[in-house]
Amino acid sequence: MLKDCTSLDDYIVRHQVDGVLWKAEKLLAGLDNPIHRNEAIEKMAHTLALIPKLAVRDDYAKKIGKLYDISFPTFQKYINDHLVIHSRKEKVKAKAEVKKNKVRKLEGDPEKWPFFYPKLKTNRDGDEILTGIEIDKFKYIQLLISFGFVRY
Repeated sequence: MLKDCTSLDDYIVRHQVDGVLWKAEKLLAGLDNPIHRNEAIEKMAHTLALIPKLAVRDDYAKKIGKLYDISFPTFQKYINDHLVIHSRKEKVKAKAEVKKNKVRKLEGDPEKWPFFYPKLKTNRDGDEILTGIEIDKFKYIQLLISFGFVRY
């Protein structure tokens, strides 16, 4: 039944079946090996766990269970296991988005932020001679922070 279609859209148009049932057919149709069947059921449970509404998810689980001889409580257990995995992944993502070192912003234009000053010495003739450069470490660190560096 799938071999006559080139894509999911083509299959849906020809057979008026939605994507979840198409995937179930693609994964579960004609599987005799119990190991491969269990892996396919796991993949289908993963797909159903992504559906946010419980009623829709249960309807799909019941329909797929009837079509491919999967007991509903067993299939529901697989789905619940994948829901737990997804919730843990979401918690990890939420924690990863919180940065330990928040980048502080420099007030003003960083290009005009002077962090060094010339050391000038006046000689007897009144001329100024450059003897070195003085660096203000605090202003230099603020400039680096404004560019996104967070450690010194």
